[in-house]
Amino acid sequence: CSLLAPPAPSSAQASFGGQWERIEGIADRPLFSGGRIEQSAETVVVTADPPNRLFQEPWVFRLDGTETRYTHGNVRGDETWIVDARARWVGTTLQINTTTTRSGAVTGSWEAVMTMFVDKEGRLVIERNEPTLQGTSTTLRTIYRRK
Repeated sequence: CSLLAPPAPSSAQASFGGQWERIEGIADRPLFSGGRIEQSAETVVVTADPPNRLFQEPWVFRLDGTETRYTHGNVRGDETWIVDARARWVGTTLQINTTTTRSGAVTGSWEAVMTMFVDKEGRLVIERNEPTLQGTSTTLRTIYRRK
């Protein structure tokens, strides 16, 4: 009887920990113009600094595959949006699948994918691919550097 060791991961997970500032792209969630990321084996916690008025709480992504739920208002203040997020590693990229559900005057939900990775220059890249009102999809890309 022989014991086999599990296969080694093909690449190490990226380290997102530290203070970041935006250098390119639109200041958008979850890090907006900049802030702090704390990372452990269990979670990646993203805290915008200063907090955005609609997203004041840190975003906590659990790395065990369980879902995290966020609730926030919209710009007009007449709807509540609920975001369910599930994160997983794909190589050195953190992939976060989200489902956003809106209530209020117009109801419905949509799915989006956000990826976070560190490029070869050591910059944090956050890309969000989400549907548009016209029925297509768009990708928003924001790049940050460590402070």
